[in-house]
Amino acid sequence: MTTWRLIALTAACVTACDGARGAGPMDGAPDLAGDALDAELPRDATTPDADADARCSMCTDSGPTPSCEPPEVACEGRCVDLRSDRRSCGTCGRRCTFGQICVDAECVEDTCDFPGIRCGGTCVDSSTNAAHCGACDRSCGASGRCEGSTCRCDDGAIACGGTCIDPSNDASNCGACGAVCPIGESCIFSECVPSTCSGEARCDGRCTLLDRDPDHCGACGRACTSDETCESGECTCRTGLVRCGDACVDLATDAAHCGSCDRTCWTLPFCIAPTCLDGRCAAAPPSILCEGRCVFWASDPDNCGACGAEVPEGFVCREGRPVCFGGQVCDGLCYALDLPDRCGACTAVCEGETPVCQRFAGGAACRAACDAGLEPCDGTCRDTQSNPRHCGGCGRSCGPRQACAEGRCVCAGDYPDCGADGTLECADLRYDSANCGACDVECPRGTYCLLERCVPL
Repeated sequence: MTTWRLIALTAACVTACDGARGAGPMDGAPDLAGDALDAELPRDATTPDADADARCSMCTDSGPTPSCEPPEVACEGRCVDLRSDRRSCGTCGRRCTFGQICVDAECVEDTCDFPGIRCGGTCVDSSTNAAHCGACDRSCGASGRCEGSTCRCDDGAIACGGTCIDPSNDASNCGACGAVCPIGESCIFSECVPSTCSGEARCDGRCTLLDRDPDHCGACGRACTSDETCESGECTCRTGLVRCGDACVDLATDAAHCGSCDRTCWTLPFCIAPTCLDGRCAAAPPSILCEGRCVFWASDPDNCGACGAEVPEGFVCREGRPVCFGGQVCDGLCYALDLPDRCGACTAVCEGETPVCQRFAGGAACRAACDAGLEPCDGTCRDTQSNPRHCGGCGRSCGPRQACAEGRCVCAGDYPDCGADGTLECADLRYDSANCGACDVECPRGTYCLLERCVPL
């Protein structure tokens, strides 16, 4: 129903219903209200009483009742869909509270969180949605994208009237905003040319130049890739890229073609991709995917060299193999031969008058007591001033990349202390994604730390 008809019917309601009570228009004034309602009345409403009743029946307290198309119904003078209307949810006048929306005739909490907004009943990310960029129905156009709720034009496109257009083929903005091609002409590579394709080819219903059209390079339908341009009818790699086989690649960053077409950084089954930096392979730490997580097979004691390959007790994982480091294999297990039950040999036991085991140059032997400066820790003489497993006292162990100096745990070698509030945290700035290149430099999501630089996964 149009606006003027609603206004006329609203006025008609008052006059018609008052007329039913004996009142009417002023003498000599046209009965516009009656005329408006007469157009809405059924043809058989001929008697005065029937005429008045029919006129009044079309009115409500809030105005005339509009004619609605299903599934909408009339509520409070407007057409609404009871399944989704927040002001009439499920029934007329039932309003949803702040923070609620109407879904299937029920008021529910709106879970569309920022930067999401609800457009046409659908929650969209207004920070990235090109059709609703920053607000509902704010379109970036076919040649634009939405970044941070702001429309950004693709390469080669320009913004005209808030929408990104391609000036190379837009007849309304040919070469520049507002440059309209005359009737009978088309926009080809930012120039208005006759639509009869004089000197040009017609591909997909439009004129084009086969020597530079990337969609029809040299012939209709012969398209170049996004890494190519069309020059003299041939697809060639864009500036900075080199053709390797059928692909155009950047030899400075492509891990499959690092420095040259035939040099690949993929030599092991990494689950963290190797990286090509400035044309040189910077391989990721040797890693494999085991039960959904990435592990370093070269040093992981539970996945040493392969998933599920655990090292035996006492062994360490070195280069993907179990190694009895600093000890000796006894009955298939690796032991440090400075223990009171294996002191210098697998079967040598310290007891009686020589209850403690002490290391010396070339081996270990049972002693009655530890030498000066050493303390007995579980039957073994330890230097609590330098032993990282008994630093400052028996059983006080230092953490990863830490050493013991003067009875205190400190960072070993060149590892810096990146801990906070007095907590010692020795970081490997080469591979630590929370301290990449320097303390507190955290790699963004989707990247990891490789040789002190955050690189994509």
